[in-house]
Amino acid sequence: MRQPLNGRAVTDRRAAAHAAISKQDVLQCLRDGRATMGAYVRSLSDEQLDRSAPLALANGAEVTPQELIECGVLIEHATAQRANIRAAGQGRTHSERNAIRHCGSFGRERTFRA
Repeated sequence: MRQPLNGRAVTDRRAAAHAAISKQDVLQCLRDGRATMGAYVRSLSDEQLDRSAPLALANGAEVTPQELIECGVLIEHATAQRANIRAAGQGRTHSERNAIRHCGSFGRERTFRA
């Protein structure tokens, strides 16, 4: 049986692997990625956005690209990461950053078709 993904461990490994990257390089990478992803999302048809498939990270629930864009990876996750980065810059602990990050989802109901 496949082990569940440990997001914190993945993040820690990536942070260690990229510790020497400059702030300027990170910002440029984010700008480039934003432009690329924006163009890709705009190119998707309504039919493509509505197509669903099982997603392992959602315990096999059927998820559409639109749901991933709006409530998952692109918008909500990026917003939470931005809050986490800002909190880290203010000297907050990991627990405090986590609390701030999860407040962005508070009160929102995520609906994935099982």
